[in-house]
This record gives sequence, structure tokens and C-alpha cells, in this order.
Amino acid sequence: MGMPKADFSKSKAAVTVNLPAGIATAFTGKDGTISTEVPMLRGENGFTVHSLLTTGETLQETNGVFNPSTAASYTPVGRFDGIGAFKSDSGTVRVFVNHEIGSAAGYTISDGGSGRVSLDGARISYFDIDTKTMAIVDGGLAYDVIHNRDGQVVSSAGQLEIPGGLRSFCSGGLFEANGFGAGHGLADRIYFAGEEASGPHGGTEWALDTATGDLWAVPAFGRARFENVAELDTGDASHVAFLLSDDSSGAALLLYVGTKHAGGNFLDRNGLKDGQLYVWKADDGALSPSQFTAGTKAGSWVPIDARDISKAGQAGYDAAGYADASTLTAKADGLGGFSFRRPEDVSVNPAEGTEAVFATTGTNASSNRAGTIYTVSVDFTQIANPTASITVLYNANLDAGQRIRNPDNLDWADDGRIYVQEDRAATGLFGDGAANGHDASILRIDPTTGAILRVAEMDRSAIAFGATDGAAGEIGTWESSGILDVSSLFGKAPGTLFLADVQAHSIVDPNLASRDLDQAGQLVAITAPGAGFGPVVSRTDVDGVTRVIGSKFDDTIIGDGAANRLIGRAGNDRIDGGDGRDVLLGGSGRDLLVDSGDGHDRIGGGRGGDEIAGGLGRDVMAGGKGHDVFVFHAIEDGGAARGDRDRIKDFRHGVDLIDLSAIDANGAAAGDAAFSFLSGKNASFSGAGAELRWYLVNRKGDAHDKTVVAADTDGDRKADFKIELTGLVHLTGSDFVL
Repeated sequence: MGMPKADFSKSKAAVTVNLPAGIATAFTGKDGTISTEVPMLRGENGFTVHSLLTTGETLQETNGVFNPSTAASYTPVGRFDGIGAFKSDSGTVRVFVNHEIGSAAGYTISDGGSGRVSLDGARISYFDIDTKTMAIVDGGLAYDVIHNRDGQVVSSAGQLEIPGGLRSFCSGGLFEANGFGAGHGLADRIYFAGEEASGPHGGTEWALDTATGDLWAVPAFGRARFENVAELDTGDASHVAFLLSDDSSGAALLLYVGTKHAGGNFLDRNGLKDGQLYVWKADDGALSPSQFTAGTKAGSWVPIDARDISKAGQAGYDAAGYADASTLTAKADGLGGFSFRRPEDVSVNPAEGTEAVFATTGTNASSNRAGTIYTVSVDFTQIANPTASITVLYNANLDAGQRIRNPDNLDWADDGRIYVQEDRAATGLFGDGAANGHDASILRIDPTTGAILRVAEMDRSAIAFGATDGAAGEIGTWESSGILDVSSLFGKAPGTLFLADVQAHSIVDPNLASRDLDQAGQLVAITAPGAGFGPVVSRTDVDGVTRVIGSKFDDTIIGDGAANRLIGRAGNDRIDGGDGRDVLLGGSGRDLLVDSGDGHDRIGGGRGGDEIAGGLGRDVMAGGKGHDVFVFHAIEDGGAARGDRDRIKDFRHGVDLIDLSAIDANGAAAGDAAFSFLSGKNASFSGAGAELRWYLVNRKGDAHDKTVVAADTDGDRKADFKIELTGLVHLTGSDFVL
């Protein structure tokens, strides 16, 4: 039996192509890889979500640009998180994505010589995305050399602080060289990823040299359960500054200011070595969120010692004298630092490099249970004594509707608005009895007006590869984590194209577990209303697939002899299943669903007025919403015996039509005869031939009532073919096209 073919020559946007059931390799062709599963996020308010890569899929023909072990093919592990991106050439955007895992399938890096070092745990992937098609054209591990906290090239796993590898890379951020003008900001383009880890001393922030694929530890940022960092504009070409967020309950907001040294190594020339760490302190002495629920507070940055070499190896310090995360927090408290409740992601205002937004997710046992979003404006007039004011932008604890709950990752996009992802962190905010009945969502907040709009929400029905949801009824167990406005990189208007991640924490998938790929999830694209997607992925004669999902535009999808599952989604689609036991689903729009081959098919029209033709075989059809037409082209399309009949599940008198006009009602006579409709219920054939009658089957005690349409073509008073309609439908001649 041949494999199906999918003809997308009339498509105006990307489509996704699925392989047979189970963990499969994503379709790869000259235009790149297309994901195999429907999005786990559902767009809201005109936004549309498109899946780019699903955990378990394998990228083929990869180049291993940074790490040769990922050449030829690459299967990314799960739990996608932080995202950074840049335009690598005129037709490609390179995207870096964190994997927020503790341990999973192993990988190797260079030992600095000819050998390899085996590691597991957190890592960073890169994906090259075609700017025209949004297809992934290459991917792999984003680094091959690691420089540890001592600056040494890691030649054995024991040289890393946590045995075996890195741990829990959460959010991430990419910052361009000279990001604030010539000579201002970093010297190199750098992608930052922090360990959201507690032991043995706390997490480390890591900096990826995007040109060489070297990953450097940044001890000068101190110790924390790092969520993310954001580069600020110091206004001084010799200094760099970063806001640092520590995802711990009771953590302070930190600022790092470093001096660039042009002649040094990667850390030196970017000002990432031996700088000064600061903690924010409110001028009025406020210490906790209960004392700061609204408005603006002025404050100053107080120097805090991240390192005391005299205490190296003592309790609360590591062997190099850096304070443990808990020790650093205690120091911040002792300096009067404001104690936030789980500072999460931080993002710079693209229009003002001294301003940023950050979220605190909140905790159950605190006054900031539902989370708060703040903006911070930093004044570097005195570079050694910076100040800052912090403003409450949104306090979910004061919002009766709790429109944004437990804010986590976020992005201050180029359209001037802030896009926020929710992560259930406190009980009672999601699910039954909650003020907000939605599942975890992505929301947009306008920092000027405070207006909030829902962009997307978890779609718990979108479970990849036939796996199961271990907490199907529990709202909030999935989250989107990591979001980035990439509109300008793809030549689109600001705020119209985003990349985001999905972490489907409750998915139970033995295929992922057996391959040590961690949790299910996706990398997705989100487009704003009217933005379009792609613009073009054109495929003709794509072999080796059994499931196809169309785009939001007008798609043509053609199957063959396999058991195909063909889904049109939005647009006015033409879908032909061919031979085999097919499932055809039209989605929205006025679709043409035809099965030109043989096979017992299931066909659903979805929303919109559709035309459905089951063809040969015993078919089950449903038009869905709209004025639908069920077309029969030949007597052979519907058998007379009970087990051979086609069935229409939702025929509506006066709304839908049954079209028999293509059938010659009397094949023995010359010409193309039309059926005569016998209008009376349970009318009998007269023996004249070319007659159509209908009757009801309503047996006492049997809930399976039905209506049967029967046709006699040869005048023997016996039905030559029949069609079953679910339910008792009183038909008239106006229900047919004869």
C-alpha cells in the first residue's frame, strides 16, 4: 500500500504535516522541517498559534554548526523555556531555546582537545528558521565548549559544580553587541541562560558566545535561583549593567554594573568579570509587598558583596569565596533590601534602555499571592551610585477578576506592550471556584493604559502522539514559558509575530520517557490578527505522511491508499482522502471534502457550509454548522444492505441538502434520468423505476432511531441503494437536489 501525498500547491501559508502514530521524525524537505502536531495553545481575540516543533520530533540533515554530535540529526529534549533570536542572514533567523530540565538524555561537548565529555541536564538548542516559510532548516546544540566558574575549559564532568551537567535553564535573553549605540553595551552578541537551581551553593548565570558556541559561567553575577537578566543602558561606553531576577521567595532585585576591558577574554571585554553587585532599597524603608501594593517608590542601589575571598570554603561560601544564594539573600536583607515574592522574568523597554518590566509570581503564604508586575526606571547619572524608582503596573491581588494570575515569563515587545505568561504558583487561582475560569494563558498589558487582552490559552485537547494527560481535569498544569517578539526579524510590523514555548507538565507519554526526553511541549509561533503566517510553504507530492493539517488559508490536501487523517482547519479547503479508511475534517470555511477512492471513511465538515462526498465504501458523514450538501455521484456510493449504507449523522431538514443529481436514476433507459421523489412517509415503490422514497425506523425501546432514504433504479420495487440519517427526520422534496 502506498503512502499518502499532500498537495499544498494552492496554500498561501504554512501547513503542518504529521507522520504515523507514535514518536516520529518530523517531515524534512528542502524547505525545512514542519511540526507534526497541532498547537497546544489556542489563540484568542484574533491571534493564531502555529506549532513549529514538538518534543519527540527529530530534525534531519542537521549541520551541527556548534556541536558536531548534533550533525546529521537532532532530537531536542523537552521543557522548552527561554528564547533569544537574531537575524543570522538575509533569509534565516537563528533562535536559541533553553531546556529547563534537571537531567535527561545525555549529550557530549568537546574537552578542549580531541576528546569528548558526556553530560546531561539543562542545555541550549539553536534552531534556524526560514524567514519566508517559518520552517526549521537547521538545529542542534548551541555550544561545544564550556568554561566553568574558574574560567577553565571543562574537560571532565567533575569540573562542573553540579555533577554530571548543568541544571534548569529557565528564561533567557539575547543582547546584541553595541545594543545602545556604537561602543555602548556589550562587545559581543550574547545569549544569557541562568540555572534556576538551589544546590549546592545556588545557581550560576551562563553567557553563550553566539559566534563561537562557547558557554561561559558568569560568577560576578552572584548566586541565585536565576530566572533571567536584562541589559540596561548605562549611558557610559565603558560600563555595562544588568538587572538580575532571583526566583526565590523573599528575594531582592539585583543590579550588576561592570567595566569593559578591551584586551581581555570574553568575560573581560564584555564587562562580565569582577563588577559590582547592588540590591534595591526603598527610600521609605519598605521591606515587603504588603508595604508596596500600588503606586511608585523611589529607591537606591546599595552595593552588596557577592564575594569575600577571605571566607572561601567556609560555611555559606564556595571554594572561590562567592556567597551562597542563601547567604547573599541574608546580606541583602541586612542592607534593607526590598524583599519581593519570587521575582521572575525581566525585560527591557525597547524604547527606553534604562527602563524594564519584571514580574513576581507570588507565593501562597504571602501578601503577594496572585503576583504583581512592576516597572523599574534606573538612573545611572552617578555610575557608582545608581538610583531607581519602581512602579506597580498591575497587582493581581487587588484585581477582583484576577485577569493575570501568577505572572511568570514576559516580553516588552516592540509594539510598546508587554506580553505575559501565567504559571500556576498559588492554590485557588485556577480551576473550580477561581475568579478567572481560564486555563493558563498569555496576556497582553498596555503599560500606558493598563488595558489587558488575552492572546492565547492552553488547549488541553492538543495532546501529541496519542499520549494521555495525567491531570486532564486540573486547570493550570500546563504553562507557556518563554515568549519573544520576533516581528522585526521576519520583516513584519512590531507586535505581530511571536515565538513562545509550551510545557505540558502532565502529559504521560511512554515514548518520551523511554527516550529520556523529559516532558512534552512545543515551540510555537503566534501571529496577531491579520498578520498572516509564513507567507508561503508550498508542497506538492509530499510522500511518507498519514496525517496532514492545513493552514488558515485555502488548502488543497490529497491523500492516497493509506489510512489518512486530513484536517483543513480555517480557509475554504479542498480535501480528498483517496483510498483507505480516511478521516477528513474540514474545520471552518466552505470546504469541499471528497473521498475519490474506496474505503470506509469518516468525514466532518466543521463550521461553514460544506460539500461532502463520501465516495465508495461505508462512510459516516457530518456536516457540522452551516448549510451543508451531501453529494452522491453513483449508485455504488451507497449500499442497500444494512452494513453497507452511508450514514449522515446530523442532517437538518430545511437546512442541508442531499445531492443525487449526478446519478442516472434509470440506467436502462436512454439519457440521464432524474429521480422522482415520493413525498409520503413510508410510500412504496410503484415499479416505474427512478424513484426515491423515505421511511422512519422508530423501534420501541431502541434509542437508535433513524431515517432511511431508498432508491429504486430498475423498477423491481427493491432498493438499489440506501442512505441512513441519524434521528427521525421528516423529509420533503426540497431536501434533495435530483
